[in-house]
Amino acid sequence: MLQDSIKENDPMKVGRFVLGFKSVLHMTDLPSLLSGNRHFIIDPHEKYFRVKGNLTSGYTWNLATQKREVSRLEHQFDPYRGLFNCSQKCFDKDSFDGTMFRFPIRQKASPLSDHVYTHKKVM
Repeated sequence: MLQDSIKENDPMKVGRFVLGFKSVLHMTDLPSLLSGNRHFIIDPHEKYFRVKGNLTSGYTWNLATQKREVSRLEHQFDPYRGLFNCSQKCFDKDSFDGTMFRFPIRQKASPLSDHVYTHKKVM
């Protein structure tokens, strides 16, 4: 996942040298986003998610069709609540009208980076 670029051979694409979104991996090990009826968590370490028994670099939940699984992961939505009109009502109606990114700050060295961030360093 970290070295791949599906845009590499298209000069009209932004981020074609794998420098776009992946730049957040300088400060986080588990970025996520909430957009419409989907919640995505990107796991570049391939540590947390399995699909058909194989570790994978991320996972996507559909808020509308995977209600049981989403309800088991309720705590994953806590960081979004209270921001930009995102409330429990959004999850009850299976959709957030917008897109929010979450970049939990790296607090200890990892295989991605040995750069550790503190609140003071970020502010």
